[in-house]
Amino acid sequence: MRETQETDLRPFSAGVRRALNFSLLALALLCLWLLARDAHLHAPEVRPWFAWVFQLGALAVVLAAVGGAMMAMPVAFCAALARRREAEVQYLVVRIVAVIIIVGVSIGLAAYQIHLHVAFSFSRTEMEAACARVGEGLPALGRVGLYHVDHAVTDPRGGVYLRVDSEPDELSTTRSFGFAYEPNRAGSPFGDRRYVTTPLAEGWSYFQAQSWPD
Repeated sequence: MRETQETDLRPFSAGVRRALNFSLLALALLCLWLLARDAHLHAPEVRPWFAWVFQLGALAVVLAAVGGAMMAMPVAFCAALARRREAEVQYLVVRIVAVIIIVGVSIGLAAYQIHLHVAFSFSRTEMEAACARVGEGLPALGRVGLYHVDHAVTDPRGGVYLRVDSEPDELSTTRSFGFAYEPNRAGSPFGDRRYVTTPLAEGWSYFQAQSWPD
């Protein structure tokens, strides 16, 4: 009799609980992936087509799980309230609060670029060594700390620039992202349009720049 009462107090079935927990994990992984992409923690080298298919498929599964859970939670919460099932209400409240915390922390990290500061701090020693090689006229491409540097150059106006990511933009232009040591205020070797620098550490800044149309 006691086992039956304990079973009745359990919120939802084991399958539903596993699905909700998986959705929370998927949401956390999705936020981490977005923060990593925003910090340019990916190598720009060419990958085989099946690698891109696998990544897109995995992303689709995660988005489907997160989207389904975000739509199902409010419905299940209202249904549990209507049926006055306190165990289910408490269970859902904890999960909803977890969703708010995960999304809120991710937005806060992105807004203040904390994830970028942390990633750079793990790569600073290697970045300084690469900067010294560029100053000596030596190559400094490839893996540098957590990043993949695809272009390193000294700007005659001042600053050593290490590009870690780039993407095509409108009007046949290219947006470049990376790190610069003692950057100048006029522009970068990769373009002067939309040129923005964000201080990270002593002498170091994160830069964004766009080239001029051909």
